[in-house]
Amino acid sequence: MKQRRLSILVVLSICMVWGLLSSGCDLSPRSKALVIVNDSANAIDYVAIRQYVSGAKMAYPNALANGETIAAGESKRFYLAPYGDNTVYVTVDDDALGSASVSFTYDYLVDGLNRSITATYSGTEISVSGSNAQLPV
Repeated sequence: MKQRRLSILVVLSICMVWGLLSSGCDLSPRSKALVIVNDSANAIDYVAIRQYVSGAKMAYPNALANGETIAAGESKRFYLAPYGDNTVYVTVDDDALGSASVSFTYDYLVDGLNRSITATYSGTEISVSGSNAQLPV
């Protein structure tokens, strides 16, 4: 009987560890997804994301890995720091020397849900949508 309890505890522990490892940032209620969409004809080769928590937190100089790009028509998901001041600055450059920057605010929860923010790069500007993202007035 003691051996059976131990086996059950081991199985439950393994299941719990597997569940924690398999649930990524998408399931974390503390992170905010920012999806960069490349709607231009050129590959994005630079993405800088800056936000303030208690001090500046910045994915700088490049949030993309060395040599990584976001091809035309593709997108990449990044995660903003939890508990920021809800103001984000994004700069995108492409391999044809195009560049755009935008700052915006957002709501952490919309209708009680943590929805992602989409930032679409056109080659000349960045538009934002989702989570009540708004450009400053």
